[in-house]
Amino acid sequence: MTIMSNGQRIFMTGATGYIGSVITELAIAKGYEVHGLSRSDSGDAKLLKAGEVPDRGDLNSLDVLRRQSFEADIVLHLATAYHIINASAGYDAVWPIDKAAAEAIADGLEGSNKRLVVTGGTLFVSPDPDGGETTETSPEDTH
Repeated sequence: MTIMSNGQRIFMTGATGYIGSVITELAIAKGYEVHGLSRSDSGDAKLLKAGEVPDRGDLNSLDVLRRQSFEADIVLHLATAYHIINASAGYDAVWPIDKAAAEAIADGLEGSNKRLVVTGGTLFVSPDPDGGETTETSPEDTH
């Protein structure tokens, strides 16, 4: 099945990460206009080199998230606030930022029937020391 973009615009958080970089490459090859949230000059440079439009901000930039989500045809929320706070602060410091960011994105999309893709991860749990499966009941990673 071939997917045509019809010049659609994608807005992406986590655009400079691994998943975001791969999606950007594939989306641009299909003709999408891709905008990515960027926290720094180096992030801007990485996005520009890939052909993406950097939008400066982070997950605390709620107005940027709302506006970019409103203006996009498709939104990919791939980021977590874990990288913008002191990692030793733990999950209690991260989840309010992640929640507010998701709500801002939802506000921008409200009533639009546009596509939203959200990813999640297991940044806050320790890997099983024996190589077993990590689950919701795994101990919290305190590092």
